[in-house]
Amino acid sequence: MLTVITKPISRVYDILKWGQNIIKKIQGKPIKDSMYGGHFAVTRSVVEGLRKIGAEFNYNPKNLSKLGDTVYIPGGYQALKWAIKMKKKGKIKKLITGPNQVITPADNNGIIKSKYIDLFLVNSEWIKDFYIEDAPELGDHIDIWPAGVDTEFWKPNKESDIEKNVLIYYKRPIKKMFDECKKILENRGYNVEVIYYGKYTIEEYRESLNRNSFIVYLVEQESQGISLTEAWAMDTPTIVWNPGYYHNIDGVNYFSSSAPYLNSQTGKFFNGVKEFDELIKNELKKEEFLSRGWVLKNMSDEVCAQKLVLSIDKIK
Repeated sequence: MLTVITKPISRVYDILKWGQNIIKKIQGKPIKDSMYGGHFAVTRSVVEGLRKIGAEFNYNPKNLSKLGDTVYIPGGYQALKWAIKMKKKGKIKKLITGPNQVITPADNNGIIKSKYIDLFLVNSEWIKDFYIEDAPELGDHIDIWPAGVDTEFWKPNKESDIEKNVLIYYKRPIKKMFDECKKILENRGYNVEVIYYGKYTIEEYRESLNRNSFIVYLVEQESQGISLTEAWAMDTPTIVWNPGYYHNIDGVNYFSSSAPYLNSQTGKFFNGVKEFDELIKNELKKEEFLSRGWVLKNMSDEVCAQKLVLSIDKIK
């Protein structure tokens, strides 16, 4: 049986976590209160997707007796350390982790290079290439798996007369790029709304998508871009700034993408202000795109859960 975990199955760990939360509460600090550990959107898609397809699995069981022989950890350093110990003891036959463990293979003492990990998942092609370039030993047990979205929650209920309404998704753009793109849109008669990464609830994002005909997405790179998939599920095409490289802390440039799954059905890329101006001048028509249809076929929770099961089944 498959067990999905984001924390160690340990009473000691749970007590320590409870104590940390008490201290945070006394100090007035926010406490993460969610059943989905690790990266919320990824873990949610894993758990709900597996449930929707009727897979046999359990999630964060409280007792070691409930641990399956196959363990998957979407994210969580402590969970992975614990699972590696369990694999050494023979309690786990297959150990899978990713895509939310590390930023580079060297992080957390190079834990993802452990010989006890049978499969390491990444969420897009460019991330796979980046990891293999940095750690060639991952090459024989790395696979691509993107998280899905809940297409019932992300279901459009668009307002009328929104053809000239545009949402700018502000994550990590060059400020000059943001200012110039906003000015171009306003000069072309568009009503511009701005949403800031990390400053909204999913309900607020959904409402914004219903108010706007398309999105201008400003971030230098994304490993997957779940917020893009959410927009596409809401039948909202995206115009995405794509500089095409990832500049790491050592000053090395790697090929990257700011929207690894963008395609002709979901939107268009632009590289700079001049190219953006040309796109806007030619007036994008929503009828050109089939954004929601593409998500239903390729990136719903159910579809991605099936892909996850197939990846795990390939482990020898």
